[in-house]
Amino acid sequence: MKSTAFRPWLGWFGIISGLIYLLAQLELFATVIPGFPVWGLAELIGSTLWLAWLILVGVKMTMSAREERHYLKP
Repeated sequence: MKSTAFRPWLGWFGIISGLIYLLAQLELFATVIPGFPVWGLAELIGSTLWLAWLILVGVKMTMSAREERHYLKP
């Protein structure tokens, strides 16, 4: 979030989506611990948000690389 390459909201978006995705992984405990609380939508929401974050980071990195190549050309 302190990076100059990315905006702070993109960092927060990644942290939030990662935490929701982590909640989905808790479902594994439910397979061995009866009654372990599970949020059913965590897998869908976490995976979707994490995928969106990856796409946004990729787009930002691609745009930054293009801008850098543009400035380096004589």
